[in-house]
Amino acid sequence: FVSDALKYLALGAGGGIPMSFVLGWIDDKYGSITASIVLNLLFFFAVIPLAIMPVGGDPLLMLVWAFGVACMVGGVPTMHPCITSYVYGRKHYMEANKWIMTVQAIPMAFALPFMGLFNQAGHLTQAYYVLAGLLVVSLITIITMRKIPDANIQDRAYGRRLET
Repeated sequence: FVSDALKYLALGAGGGIPMSFVLGWIDDKYGSITASIVLNLLFFFAVIPLAIMPVGGDPLLMLVWAFGVACMVGGVPTMHPCITSYVYGRKHYMEANKWIMTVQAIPMAFALPFMGLFNQAGHLTQAYYVLAGLLVVSLITIITMRKIPDANIQDRAYGRRLET
């Protein structure tokens, strides 16, 4: 099962390249908040298949998981700077990013022991459902950001003037 999982993981990692372009297009066409909501929903494709995976694996669920991995691999590096600059603007991007990366490292430090404890206890399925719950929390958080004005609106207008 693990050797098969590694093949699907490689497939998902390679699929991140086109997903980066897809999410970038959504960002350009519909905005950073909408693209971030789409990315958050796509994360479920990486979590739910693992939560419902039967012992020994299932090829269809592994393909769905690989798609979810592709969305994460292509989406996070694309959308993290987009949403950060949307909220804080280009001028304050580095200052905000410094704090974002520091704060996000705190829950990340608990993630591996968290998954390890569930795995050792034989309750990995529950861990994936907890992750799905955290995705719901992050989705609600991103949805509430819809009312935040675009901090780069002046820069975007400047870019449109250059195109004409």
